[in-house]
Amino acid sequence: MESSESYQRLALDCLKVAQRAHDPATRDDMRRLAHLWVRLAHQVRVQRTRLRRGHAPVDDCASSAILE
Repeated sequence: MESSESYQRLALDCLKVAQRAHDPATRDDMRRLAHLWVRLAHQVRVQRTRLRRGHAPVDDCASSAILE
């Protein structure tokens, strides 16, 4: 599992690309991608917290619903 910090860095990279993009569709796509990276970073933090507290990890099927 990647670190939430690495996913946050990817989100920031996407936002930087979005700022430089001339095409509105590219800007929108990169912003959406950044949003997904942020949500994934959050999901990793939740999973790690659950594991530290001795809880079972969230099922992949349930966690994928979070990203939809």
